[in-house]
Amino acid sequence: MDDREIIALFQARDERAIAETLARYGENCRSMARNMLGSAGDAEECVNDAMLKLWNAIPPANPEHFAAYLYTALRRTAMDRWEHQRAEKRGGSQIAAAMDELSECVSAPDDVAAQLEAKELTERINRFLGTLKPTDRNLFVARYYAMMPVQEIAERFGLSVSNVKIRLMRTRAALKKLLTKEAFL
Repeated sequence: MDDREIIALFQARDERAIAETLARYGENCRSMARNMLGSAGDAEECVNDAMLKLWNAIPPANPEHFAAYLYTALRRTAMDRWEHQRAEKRGGSQIAAAMDELSECVSAPDDVAAQLEAKELTERINRFLGTLKPTDRNLFVARYYAMMPVQEIAERFGLSVSNVKIRLMRTRAALKKLLTKEAFL
């Protein structure tokens, strides 16, 4: 079933929409959530919560790019869950590792002013990503959006772990340089 048909099921409030979404995207969703949260059980709950969010959002929403809409809902759900867990205990998920790597480029939004700048920062990062070679862009997105472990990224892209680390380091350095030049840092 393609994305338009799945969206039509959501619009019709047909419960098969969830089953079809999971059949098509379930494994990617579970993998992404597992990478972010570090636990298969938490990942499964996160995927279920994301499905509920989709159910409640469509309709009225009618996403043009269903996969992007789904992954954004999943990522937000996982980030919320991670923040909740982080408040309770300090854990070893990929979010902590990836955010630590990016900390020299992007500070955490601890105050209201920083939160207001988040949209502008997102736009600048998106423009920056558009300037990268496709492989470097995909590595960056896999690590810092999908929160994939470096080892998994290396396997998926057929690169060595050290090559992935070096390319990510260079990309972060270029991002930091751009953000500094634009007086964002």
